[in-house]
Amino acid sequence: MSYLSQSSRLTFLLIQLKSKALITPDQYSRLCDHAAKDHSQLKELLVSYENGLSQSDLIDELSKMLNNQNGNENIVKSYFDSIVYICKQLKNKIKEFYRDIKQDINEIYKECFIAQHHQQEVKDLIRLILKQFYIKEFSLLQFKQDHQCHILTNNFESIIIKDAQEIQEFTQQQSHNQIIETPLDYLSLLKIEKLPQYYIISNNDVFFLTFTEKVNNKFKQYLMITSLYNSIISIIKQGNQIVGLKKLQTIRMEILQLVSRTINILTYKLIFHILIQIMKQFNLQNLVSLIDKEYLMQQKVTDYLLLTFNKEWDSIYIDLDGNLSIQLKEKIQSTFRKSIKRYSKKLKQKKNLLESFQQVTQHNEMIMCLFFNSYLYLYYMTVQWNHDQFVSRFKLSKDINYGDPIYKIFEKNPIVISKVKELIESKNDHLEFDDGFYKFSLKVERGIKQDIKQILLYLFNIQLKRPLNELLQIFRNKVKILLTLKKATLAFKSKQLMMENQFFRQSALVMYLPDHDMRKLAIVYNQDHDQALEKYRATTMKKKSRKLASFLNKYEEEDKKNPDGRKIAIDPNLQERLLDYEFNLLNKKLYKNKFIIVYNIFDMLEYTKQYPLKNKEFVNFLTALKYKYNKTANPFHNFTHGVNVMHGCFLFAHHPKFGFCFNDQQRFAMTLTGLCHDVGHPGTNNLFQINTQTKLALIYNDKSVLENHHIAVTYKLLALKQCDFLESVPRADKIMIRKYVVNNVLATDNQYHFKLLNDIEIKFGQSQGDPKIFQSEDNKILLSGFLTHAADFFGAAKSYQVARAWSERLRREFQAQSQLEDIVGIAQTPYLRNLDDEVQYSKNEIGFLKVIVKPIYESLNQFSDGAMSLQLANINLSIKKYSEIVDSHQQQQ
Repeated sequence: MSYLSQSSRLTFLLIQLKSKALITPDQYSRLCDHAAKDHSQLKELLVSYENGLSQSDLIDELSKMLNNQNGNENIVKSYFDSIVYICKQLKNKIKEFYRDIKQDINEIYKECFIAQHHQQEVKDLIRLILKQFYIKEFSLLQFKQDHQCHILTNNFESIIIKDAQEIQEFTQQQSHNQIIETPLDYLSLLKIEKLPQYYIISNNDVFFLTFTEKVNNKFKQYLMITSLYNSIISIIKQGNQIVGLKKLQTIRMEILQLVSRTINILTYKLIFHILIQIMKQFNLQNLVSLIDKEYLMQQKVTDYLLLTFNKEWDSIYIDLDGNLSIQLKEKIQSTFRKSIKRYSKKLKQKKNLLESFQQVTQHNEMIMCLFFNSYLYLYYMTVQWNHDQFVSRFKLSKDINYGDPIYKIFEKNPIVISKVKELIESKNDHLEFDDGFYKFSLKVERGIKQDIKQILLYLFNIQLKRPLNELLQIFRNKVKILLTLKKATLAFKSKQLMMENQFFRQSALVMYLPDHDMRKLAIVYNQDHDQALEKYRATTMKKKSRKLASFLNKYEEEDKKNPDGRKIAIDPNLQERLLDYEFNLLNKKLYKNKFIIVYNIFDMLEYTKQYPLKNKEFVNFLTALKYKYNKTANPFHNFTHGVNVMHGCFLFAHHPKFGFCFNDQQRFAMTLTGLCHDVGHPGTNNLFQINTQTKLALIYNDKSVLENHHIAVTYKLLALKQCDFLESVPRADKIMIRKYVVNNVLATDNQYHFKLLNDIEIKFGQSQGDPKIFQSEDNKILLSGFLTHAADFFGAAKSYQVARAWSERLRREFQAQSQLEDIVGIAQTPYLRNLDDEVQYSKNEIGFLKVIVKPIYESLNQFSDGAMSLQLANINLSIKKYSEIVDSHQQQQ
């Protein structure tokens, strides 16, 4: 009989014994471990039982076998009855540890309030921070250049030793990165009467420290395994710098930064508490690292807890060796990992919250923020340097602690309480109050079902020169990241709306999703009709017989016969009209010759004044570009669309808020991008190219297929001498222009829409309303790409009649692709079907405008202080018009 069948019988027997409560859950777990390890004695007992051994005798033999096992596995039962109970107890302990750490943070905050006025109070704050890590006294020896060293004492007194070569040589001979008792040699070398009990050598520092009475050897082991001492040394150094500062504002900023770093490393303390609890529960004597493990294995030590540590909290790992059952070990490890991930994230949020307020310490003289959760309990407040003034003015409680209910904090101020009730009961999310004495603002964040998620309360302490709402807006811009910590951005809100709505998932909106989200929607395309696909590929991959150069030669010959055929000229009236965002390029009576429009836009660029256009080459370029655009006779993606997007790019690049950071060269690049961004468009989208494996898809490996193609076509044209109107531009400028053109065209790939919108929203929030944030090259590149992406939808942001005309063109192009999909033999893309149905078409447009276009222009409008209000009004009107079409159809039914 194979062992497999014997194993199955053994498992069945153990399950029966457990179900009849003849063995405990822990015994069952350990016996399963033995069965998995092919334990010989257990197999013998199974055979004996099958041959007639009584059940009671079997249980006695099993108990003896378990009791005779080496180690302390039976400790588990003495502590707990089951694995579940063990982990439950551990989780409760971890919650207690986190609550203790929160109290420690509150104590640090209180000390932080008073640590701005006097050096001694700053020193007390630093000592309080060190106390969190059980350090009673310290001295820091720092080696400088020219054989000098500085000694920083526990009182933050600095001693300089000019000739410290002997001290440095002695230090180099000592063991580094180990905690060792301080030798008497250091006393004589440093000529100091007393030094702390231990020392650690780290880089060019010698850290002397004395622990508090609570500390045991396990913390010392932990200090070395995690290199926590390096973070503590950094805090001491920063604290010493604060002690020497004079300017009040700088001191405040540095103190907040110091506290922020402290919160960050309090995760170390939390981890230590958890480790000690685990060691205590399972009677583990040693806390070790991977280096120590080899030595312990040689010594046959089996009661240790192994800690594998990385600065990234997700990489922390423990292993228990106390002859514990596999299931128990795995459960403890899982509980440990999940707890660290959860609570380190909470501490990180506190750190981020504090760092956000570092940016607005100048406002702390006049604004105090109190944040309340859904139960109206305080969960955060700003660090106030003038806390007592707010207590007096608003009749606050003298002692405000985290977790205090709002009615307790404002029990002597019924006005605030009444206004909070008023806001909660109303459907509004914002309320401002100013009766000449009390000035405050309330903001409520609600869930999907209008339930309260949090309430933000801003108190103002001074007589305001500006209107309350204007000043509050400035402050909110300063802490925009903070206020959106628990709030999804427009990008992810609109993306989530699309993912959750069944109609949107089958609409044109899916083209804006990244690959992994498209896979989630399980859009499976038909893989049949291979012969038709191959035939189509062969047709699309034929080499072009006509060469572009000979094509242009024909036009140049015609120019000799008819000089006015491709004539371009500067038109001041046209240039004035081109400054209007509502300029209608589709007016064929006025703007039939698109070359003149393009030429006048380029003429208005400052860059072309430095390097004037070569008219002959420029006209040739436009001729070739128009040919490449229009040879497929696309209703939408044609030369007219390119000129329209170019117009949008030009206006955005010269906007006082958006274009502030760009130089003339970068504005030129943006304008050129708009003109060329869709050249050579085949009339089908990226998805079609990939599914049919066209020549372009193969060349560009399914990544931004058309966008890469547009860039390549543009620069192939510019490579022709007849079209190179940039010949006089310096090579360095050409490289920079190409960098921006490539970035901007790739930004028009709809697949990256949500990521691009999210990234720019974060930057708008960080900018605090100041466009100077976009002066860095990376941020310029991001903004330039986003503005080009916004200009790609420039037609949709115009008045309803004009936007509808652009939409109808795209509608015809989508219908043509749908027919082509049917001919080629692939499944039709869902959002391309039934576009001849007015209701279906209107629903598509509503989703497109709501989810894609509107969030783009909303974000631009917020950043530009309302400059895009007209475009938003146009978009909202279009949504309304399309909704009326849908509603009227439903009423008829």
